[in-house]
Amino acid sequence: MYREKIRKIFQPVIKAFAFLEPDFITFLGFVIVLFASFIIYRSYFRLGGIILIIGSIFDMIDGGVARMKGKVTKFGAFIDSTLDRYSEFFIIISIILSKFGRDFLIPGIFTLLGSFMTSYTRARGEGIGIEVKEGILQRGERVVIITLGLLINKNVLYWFLVLLAILTNITAIQRIFIIWKSLKREV
Repeated sequence: MYREKIRKIFQPVIKAFAFLEPDFITFLGFVIVLFASFIIYRSYFRLGGIILIIGSIFDMIDGGVARMKGKVTKFGAFIDSTLDRYSEFFIIISIILSKFGRDFLIPGIFTLLGSFMTSYTRARGEGIGIEVKEGILQRGERVVIITLGLLINKNVLYWFLVLLAILTNITAIQRIFIIWKSLKREV
C-alpha cells in the first residue's frame, strides 16, 4: 500500500526523466551508488548517505519510466535486480572497510548474508514456481535503514546494522517457511 503512495509522489520525477532510456537510468543509479560507496569507504558517512539517496531515487524511477514509455523488458527487470544486489554489497562492504570497519564487521557480514538470502529465496522460489514476496523487510526498507544510519551517526549506524542483520535473516527464514508450506501442500 505505501509503495503505491511512493509511486504517486515520484510521478513528477518519473515524468521529468522520461526522456532517458530506463536501462540508462538503472546504470546511472548504480554508478551513483558506487560513488556513494567510495565516499562511505573514505568514512564520510553523511555525505555518502546523501549521495546514496540520489542513487536510490534513480533506482526507484527506472521501472516507472519503463512502464510510462512501454519499454518494460525481462532484461530490464533482470539487470535492475542484479545491480540492486551489487549495490547492497558495495554499500555494506564500504561500511566494513571504512576506518570504523572493525566495529561494523560482524553485523555487516550478517546483514549481507540475510540480504542475499532474502533475494535468493525469492528467486529460487520463483524458479520452482512459487512466488514469494512476503517478509518483514524488503530491499526498500533495507536501503532506508542503512541511509538513516549513515545520516545520523556511526553509533546509530552500528545498531541499525545489527537490526538489519537480524531482520534480513528473519525475512529469509520466513520465505523458506512459506516455500516449505507451499511445497508440503503439493505432496
